[in-house]
Amino acid sequence: MKIFDRIILFDIDRTIFDSNKFVVEFDRFLATKNSAIKLKQASDKIPNNFDFAAFLEQFGLKVDDQLVSEFMAFNQQDYCLGNIKETISRLKGERLACLSYGDEDVQALKLKLLDLDLPLIATDNHDKGQLIASWQRNGVYLVKLRGETVAARTLVLIDDKQTNLDNLPADCLGLHFAKNSEHKNHITDLNQLLDYL
Repeated sequence: MKIFDRIILFDIDRTIFDSNKFVVEFDRFLATKNSAIKLKQASDKIPNNFDFAAFLEQFGLKVDDQLVSEFMAFNQQDYCLGNIKETISRLKGERLACLSYGDEDVQALKLKLLDLDLPLIATDNHDKGQLIASWQRNGVYLVKLRGETVAARTLVLIDDKQTNLDNLPADCLGLHFAKNSEHKNHITDLNQLLDYL
């Protein structure tokens, strides 16, 4: 098995994807379907842990190929945050993936809306540091990407929630992506990631 020096993991919501804009646009889409569902109102009540898929299921909707196709045809928004496309183009040769809390189909939709072809690790574990620590075996991290297990000496996690960085193993790098932060590794633009590599 080839061992990579590192794998860079991007959180999706509020790190590379504008979740607030998405919720507003999805409400507009639901209104065209004569739906009384108010996604924005529901997500405002629990903004950091809103379960989009479970919320829609309450109303008999499922994030499936048909719904994704209809929304893609309706959508006119760009949801990119933090110069993600420019950053990715500057990371040629690096192993990249997304590690995000939430339903896999919903997270895949968000990557599709970003027009990014990155491996996705969707998790229901709120403690990403703890999850990453569980991947450690014999001095490397074993990460399942698109059905293939790959090994890396270290992992880099970029996340908008500082708490997701708290339990990262010492040999991993956590970068807090936020406007204001007390975290020692604080970035406000994803291109600043390159300064840490």
